[in-house]
Amino acid sequence: MTKRTGTRPERCYVDRGYRGHGVPDTTVFLFGQRRNVTSTIKKEFKRRSAIEAVIGHEKTEGRLDWNQLRGLLGDKVNALMAAIGYNLWLILKVLSFLRHFLKSYSSI
Repeated sequence: MTKRTGTRPERCYVDRGYRGHGVPDTTVFLFGQRRNVTSTIKKEFKRRSAIEAVIGHEKTEGRLDWNQLRGLLGDKVNALMAAIGYNLWLILKVLSFLRHFLKSYSSI
């Protein structure tokens, strides 16, 4: 992450299968850890859990399946297009709800 973004993370949230990090000045929190866990860290664990579910759905629905584009740029484009597709799906879902809500409200 430091190579890609140029900034060093202060905290990392990982699964229990993760062993050792070797990154100086970074605190690693294991999922299920009991010690040294504040309310902020608990909220960040919940956010991590929410993101993992979205990534899992994207992989199983085929959007983040085997990349047919070549190289590192192809990987980036594939992930970006999957994220765009997911966001458009969310927008269409909200618009559909609003359409049904307004249709039922106007008939009253």
